[in-house]
Amino acid sequence: MRRVLCAISTAGLLAGCGGEDQEAVLAAPLPPAGLSMRVEVAKFKYVPKTVEVRTGGTVTWTNRDSAPHTSTSDDGAMEDFDTRRYDGGERARVRFDQPGRFAYYCRFHPFMTGTVEVVE
Repeated sequence: MRRVLCAISTAGLLAGCGGEDQEAVLAAPLPPAGLSMRVEVAKFKYVPKTVEVRTGGTVTWTNRDSAPHTSTSDDGAMEDFDTRRYDGGERARVRFDQPGRFAYYCRFHPFMTGTVEVVE
C-alpha cells in the first residue's frame, strides 16, 4: 500500500495532490520520533543519498534548489510512490508501510537518484 502526502509549500499551500482529501492530509499526524527522516535536495543531489526509516515512518524531502524536483520510485520498486513536483523551498513527504529497499529518482533530472531502506 502506498501513502503519498502532498508537497507543501512554505506558504502552506498544497501542490500536486491528485484526488486526496487535502484537509485530511494537512490534519494527518506526524509519526512518533525515530520514525522520520529528512532529505535535503541541493545542488541537484539528494543528501543523504540513502536513508533508513522504520516501517510506518516517513521521509521528507526539502528542495533547496531553485529548480523543481520530484522523488519518484524507480521501476520495479515494491512500493510505488511519487511526490509529484515540489519547487524551491517546498517539501514533500511519503510514508512507507512495507519493509524493503526502494530506489527513487527525480523525473526532471533522472541522474538524481536515492534509496529509502525501510526496516521493521
